[in-house]
Amino acid sequence: MLSQLNPHPMRAAIAAEIHARPVPSISQPVTVIYLAFMKIAGFPVSAREHLTQFIEQLGTPALDPHEACYYQALERAELRWESHQEFCSYLLIMPQTSQTYFPDLDLPDWWRQLIQGVPGELINGIRLEMRMGDTPSDPLTVLPGFFDDKWIMGSRIVDSTASVWTSYRQDNEGLTRFLVFNHGLSAFQAGRTCQRLLESDTYRNVALLGFPLAREVWPEIHSLDDSLSLLTGKISERAQSDNDQVMLERISALSTRNEQLRARTSFRFSASRAYSAISLHRLSDLREERWPGTSSLAKFTERRFLPAMHTCDAADLHLRELSQRIAQATALLRTRVELNQEMQNQKLLDAISRRSELQLRLQQVVEGLSVIAITYYLVGLFKVALEGKDLLPAWTAMPGLKAAAIAALAIGVSLYIRRRKRKLLEED
Repeated sequence: MLSQLNPHPMRAAIAAEIHARPVPSISQPVTVIYLAFMKIAGFPVSAREHLTQFIEQLGTPALDPHEACYYQALERAELRWESHQEFCSYLLIMPQTSQTYFPDLDLPDWWRQLIQGVPGELINGIRLEMRMGDTPSDPLTVLPGFFDDKWIMGSRIVDSTASVWTSYRQDNEGLTRFLVFNHGLSAFQAGRTCQRLLESDTYRNVALLGFPLAREVWPEIHSLDDSLSLLTGKISERAQSDNDQVMLERISALSTRNEQLRARTSFRFSASRAYSAISLHRLSDLREERWPGTSSLAKFTERRFLPAMHTCDAADLHLRELSQRIAQATALLRTRVELNQEMQNQKLLDAISRRSELQLRLQQVVEGLSVIAITYYLVGLFKVALEGKDLLPAWTAMPGLKAAAIAALAIGVSLYIRRRKRKLLEED
């Protein structure tokens, strides 16, 4: 029925994602070695290429280039490889016949060969021992010797069908030890419990990569905060436009420094938040019940882990708030600069208006003088014309007529000049 429908190109990949990284099945005592390597650029080969070359040498089934995990039963043990966003993990599950907790390791040769050339930097190493049976009657006395006599913490997990113990300290081989007693878990539950413990510890370590960075940038954040507070205080003071320009340049420099810090820390802090949430979720899935006389894994982890994550969150939040405050200060200062410019423009317009008014008055004076001058020349021309006709004595004998003629000429000249002026203004 669905064959005639048009499937989404990502439908198969999305459906397969929920089945990715299946839980190992553990039904017997085992020793689990887990190594996680951060993916670092610059290595000659990637983790996938390294594993592919190793598999070709063994002659085992090849690694699918589109898969992010590889599971294979090899000599004396099972290999599980998984590629994550920032790290890849190598898991060895080996049956354990010794009744002693944490016996000397007898690792397969192929495992030693595999991990020798792993590209990347080791971020976490775990040795987990799972034993069948009940927890010793006095674990706080019996078990510390297997953890270098360090203080241990433990709890009943998965509805009291198992218990887990650890010191969260590295042994002589650089591995963090976990001891799990299975007295009621199915093979699937045992594998899932093992997976949760490994992932919780690894994701916590990767999340804590943001903590040193947060401590490193805190002095710079405080310096930015102090500089911004000082500049914000000066903005409220009355200053000249030149000073405003200088302050605007300083705020731009602060904004540049802040954005550089955000670019440097944003990815690491957001990744730490995501890894922290996964780590704590894996611990909560264990459904712990504290063992009397000690701390549970979740409480011990949260006591130091959560403050570190809160430091990262505080640094990230402070940087984002600084960006907003710098933007507000910049907007306030720009508004002030614009107001100063508008005031200067208004003064300039007033000066131009006064100058135009003065020019108009001068023009009116010149216009009056022009009327007088033109009238004077016209009267002179009229007088010359009368002399040619021998009419000058008669003209001189009638002063009233002479005055009327001069007035008429002046009025005519004035009207002509005004008409030309009005025509020019209309054309403009």
